Amino acid sequence: MFDPAGLRFPHFNHKLRCLALVEKTFPDYISLNYAHAGCVRHRIGDGPERVLHAPVAWWTWPGPQFFYGNRVAPGWDHYYVCFEGKILKEWARAGWLPPSDPATGWRHPHHSEAFRDNMLSLHGHIAAGRAHRSMLALLGLLLDVNEGDVSRDSLGERVRAVADTLRSHPSEGCDEDRHARRLGISTVHFRRLFLRETGLPPHRFIIEARLQNAATRLRTTDHPLKQISDECGFFDEYHLSRLFHRKFGLPPGAYRRQAQSLG
Repeated sequence: MFDPAGLRFPHFNHKLRCLALVEKTFPDYISLNYAHAGCVRHRIGDGPERVLHAPVAWWTWPGPQFFYGNRVAPGWDHYYVCFEGKILKEWARAGWLPPSDPATGWRHPHHSEAFRDNMLSLHGHIAAGRAHRSMLALLGLLLDVNEGDVSRDSLGERVRAVADTLRSHPSEGCDEDRHARRLGISTVHFRRLFLRETGLPPHRFIIEARLQNAATRLRTTDHPLKQISDECGFFDEYHLSRLFHRKFGLPPGAYRRQAQSLG
């Protein structure tokens, strides 16, 4: 693709549920890779191998050997673009290119859905021969990469903080859309991260937290069951009793009597 600014894109593509491992050097160009789902093994030169969990972007540069990918089903959603040209020297001096640092050669974008969509938009501009739009789209992606998080747990920590709040106040429920917006991710991605970090989907996590809260109140107070069901966020005492019996193997009254006899 001809670009009046001296920027060329020798390769670009995306593949869902990719089952590939790449091990090669990139002598002539830089590549920007993005896994929107799944995880990849990643190593630069003789450095340590890491497992990078999506959403994550990483890049290659001329010189070292790069190793990345995953052949374990269901694979990973791979988006990439390769670029070269004299203008990259100016971009490097301006600090627009990501660092050529084996210790931090990846980032977790703050807004994963937008990053994926912008990568696809770049692919479309390249395929249509829109040189200047391609250049601007690539610059936007590079800016997002430079502002992303190196820590794999940065977003996970924020999701766990949401879980801690829900655990402390389970009666308030979980507004998944609101939490996702505050984290800058989609609701679907929030649910996926919540499951990864807690082992439960949000709705099930809330039910478990409410049941644990109810069990604590049954052991430590003499509040009637209706009051406990209201305080813990259940529809009514019958709803609480049904779920409680399923969870603990005893109806709430028997659980309270047993706890009191042991206390």
